[in-house]
Amino acid sequence: MLKKYYSSNLQLLDLTAAFAIAILRSSAGEGCHIAPHLLQTLLSHLAQAIADYIIFQVESGAYCIQIFDSWGGQLPPDMWERWSKPYIKEIVDLVKKRCPETPIVLYINGNGGLLERMKDTGVDVIGLDWTVDMADGRRRLGSGIGMQGNVDPAYLFSPLPAFTEEMQRLAI
Repeated sequence: MLKKYYSSNLQLLDLTAAFAIAILRSSAGEGCHIAPHLLQTLLSHLAQAIADYIIFQVESGAYCIQIFDSWGGQLPPDMWERWSKPYIKEIVDLVKKRCPETPIVLYINGNGGLLERMKDTGVDVIGLDWTVDMADGRRRLGSGIGMQGNVDPAYLFSPLPAFTEEMQRLAI
C-alpha cells in the first residue's frame, strides 16, 4: 500500500517541496513574511510526508537515514531556526517514535554557522561540510553526538596519494 502510494505521490512531494522553497526564497525571503501561514502549512505537510517515507524506508530495510537540508546554510540562522529546524525536528520526532533504533544523520550544506543549533533537532549524527574543521566541530558540538564528513569533494578528483593523505589527516 505505501509503495503504491509513494510511487504515485513522489512527484507531488517534490512539487510541494519546490513550492515551499520558492515561497521561502522568493524576493529575498519575502514569501515567509507575505504568506507565513501558507508556508507553515506546506512545510508541516511536507515534514509528515517525509517522515512517512523515511519510516517506509526503514521498514523496508534501511539501517540509517540521512536528512539533507541542502539549502539550510543559505538561510540566516534566525530564519533557519524558524523555517527549517522545527520541520526537521518534526520529522526526527515522528521517525524516532516509530523507529527508535534507527540512527538519523543531519547534513546541512554550509552548516558552519548552524552547528550548535543543529544539535537540538534530536538527530544522532551531524554531518560536517568541508568548511568546518573536525576538531572545531567536536569542540562546538561536544561529545554527546556523532560527527561525520567534511571531506572536500574536490579530493574525489585528485590522485590517490592526495586523497589518501586527506583521509588520514581527517581521521580523528
